[in-house]
Amino acid sequence: MSDTIETDEIKCCGSGCNNCVLDDRKTAQTTDASKSTRGNILTVDGRKYMAFRLQRKWQCTDNVWRFKYVYVNAEDMLCNSLELVVPPGCHLMIRAAIDDMRSGTDRHDQTTIGNFVSRPYTPINVDGNNGSFEILAKFEPNGLMSEYLRTSSVGDVVDVKGPYGDFKWTPNAARHLICVSQGVGIAPLFAVVSSILSNEEDETWIDFLACFRSIEDILLRDELHAFREYWNFQSTIYLADESACSCDTDARISNCVCITAKRKYNEILCTFRLDETELAKLFIGKRIENCFVLVCGTGRFINSIKMSLEKLHIKDENLIVFD
Repeated sequence: MSDTIETDEIKCCGSGCNNCVLDDRKTAQTTDASKSTRGNILTVDGRKYMAFRLQRKWQCTDNVWRFKYVYVNAEDMLCNSLELVVPPGCHLMIRAAIDDMRSGTDRHDQTTIGNFVSRPYTPINVDGNNGSFEILAKFEPNGLMSEYLRTSSVGDVVDVKGPYGDFKWTPNAARHLICVSQGVGIAPLFAVVSSILSNEEDETWIDFLACFRSIEDILLRDELHAFREYWNFQSTIYLADESACSCDTDARISNCVCITAKRKYNEILCTFRLDETELAKLFIGKRIENCFVLVCGTGRFINSIKMSLEKLHIKDENLIVFD
């Protein structure tokens, strides 16, 4: 794969295709050099694929791995004082060559031809100075990209373009930000929260509600703990399938001696699903118009949360869904 791979100059069809790679309205604005600490910005061009090399991969849970990619010309970046910029919450399109392409494979990037398959991934971390980013990838059964990533090795090269997404957070836009994630859906919300907490002038209070199946499935556990060092951050983890203990099936795990050995730090863990009752607690004593909600997860999960928020009279303009 070359360092920069041109795509055909095809105009967007305007049909609102999922993850359209030609619609400039969905391409994040990242060319403002005033926001770069080094003066010059290296953008992952929305119309070109650029080569990134796998620097590290490690397992997070049974079926989720973490990958770190670095721009193949990272040394040139340092020499030319370039900085890689991907706005928080935006995703990149990652493309890889697959030897055994199947008929009818969903490529996501409709301009891709040949034996390439592409999938969108949202970086959880971006090291602009070193030209690298990290993603979480869930391995889906019989998934072509999942199989590629599972068998990939350090040094392998993929093509990347983007970023895509029109989400933009304005500091202090809300007094209270509620982030609700499910599984790997934690990625875009984590990136947004990280950017808010790193801005000393942003005093938004953040409640992060992360939903997983069990303790073994918790993602970014250490990172969430590190966020709790900030005065304006609190997290709660909901475990839908964690076995209830014999002490009190309705109690938070943090108050149960049966599972103390599995806890880390002073986490707030709940052995039940996040529901309307739990969400309602967050709005007690707060003006709803000053609250903003971000949600990411499966379609079923998102619909459930949206229904609960509607009952709580949260307006659509105060809700952003990452899907």
